Parts: sequence; C-alpha cells; structure tokens
Amino acid sequence: MDVGEPCNFDEACRTPDANLWHIAMKSEMDSLYAHDTWEIVPLPTNKKALPCKWVFSYKYVLGTEQPKYKSRLVAKAFKEE
Repeated sequence: MDVGEPCNFDEACRTPDANLWHIAMKSEMDSLYAHDTWEIVPLPTNKKALPCKWVFSYKYVLGTEQPKYKSRLVAKAFKEE
C-alpha cells in the first residue's frame, strides 16, 4: 500500500517505514561528510544560520517491486537576508 511520501521529518518518523527513512537520512549525511560538503565555523555576530529541511522521495527501479527510499538535506536559501 502506497501511503505517499512524507512531507517532513516528523511525518517520516511516524510512518510504518520509519526505519527505512532513517537509513536513507543516514546515507545522505554520510555522503555529505564524505564529500566535505561543509565546514563548521562560528556564526558571525548578528547573523542567522540558514534553516534546512529534509526532502523525502521514493525511487522506483524497473523490475523491482520495493522502492528505494531517498532523502536529501536542503538549505532554505530563499530565507537568506
């Protein structure tokens, strides 16, 4: 039964497939760290960090019934001042 893709982290955690979404999120974080995507630095005075959001999707592979669970961590750059 396809219940649709979660819209946010909390919704992903409440689905029956929560463990598969957690694995997808861990895979994304491992990839970001492995590629040195960011560096933690002190936040300058009077500046706000950009918020980020998890985006969830299914990837269907031809010839398989079970979808692959994908997640991406994206910055909400539209909130940049």
